[in-house]
Amino acid sequence: MKVFYQYYNLHPLDKLNAVDSIGLKQGIYLKVEKDGVFLGDYFPHVNLGDLSCEDVLLNTSDDYFQNAISLALKVDQDIKYKPFKNHSFNTFVKSGLSKIKLKNLEDLEKVKEAIELGTTVRLDANGSFNIEQLNDFFKSVDKSKIDYIEDPSHEDNWNDLIVDTASDFITNPHAMYKIIKPNRKMVEDMNAIYSSYMGSDWGRVLCTNFLNLYGNFDLVHGIKTPNIYEEQKDIFNEDNTLNKKLITQIKQEILDGEWHELKS
Repeated sequence: MKVFYQYYNLHPLDKLNAVDSIGLKQGIYLKVEKDGVFLGDYFPHVNLGDLSCEDVLLNTSDDYFQNAISLALKVDQDIKYKPFKNHSFNTFVKSGLSKIKLKNLEDLEKVKEAIELGTTVRLDANGSFNIEQLNDFFKSVDKSKIDYIEDPSHEDNWNDLIVDTASDFITNPHAMYKIIKPNRKMVEDMNAIYSSYMGSDWGRVLCTNFLNLYGNFDLVHGIKTPNIYEEQKDIFNEDNTLNKKLITQIKQEILDGEWHELKS
């Protein structure tokens, strides 16, 4: 097996999470040659503990980096796409389901506005709040409109929260839901909500392929994250199937880029 890499850059339109700083983001495309050519994606969130692009190329045994190679080999294939359900992202639709990234206390006002509109919300806190803060807020709104809060706190007592919880980066035995990002760690789980890693368009393609092969289509997932980068393309059709013509074009443009062989 031979592995090649090329850098790419993304320009975020806003902070990606509570512990992020806005600014240029860098990722790595991977070309894996093993009985064919497969395209992968490594996109680090360094503030959440991932190795930077420079560091991971010096430590290619890193679990996330190896997962990026394995994911490419596993799911970079021709898929017969099925429509799936996806929450909206930071967009409030009456009687809909929206995910809201909580970056600071002021964002809780957005949540209140969404709930008053009639939106059911999924919240993602990246561990940036304490339990008491959150419960004080939940008591002030119709908490039946909160589907769950993801990674609410680094405190252990998630069971004291008065709404349901979900675990992503922070493991907690009290979490009611599990969020899985195949781009970072492949786990086949029919009870899991699959989410993209907020990286490149190609990363979302691989995540969608994984969902189509191994996911539960009765659940509402979080793969579509529109309008987060200047370079982002609308790769999904209205029913959340992928636009095959466009993703074929995206893949070819990446393959036509300048590659460097990864030395073992």
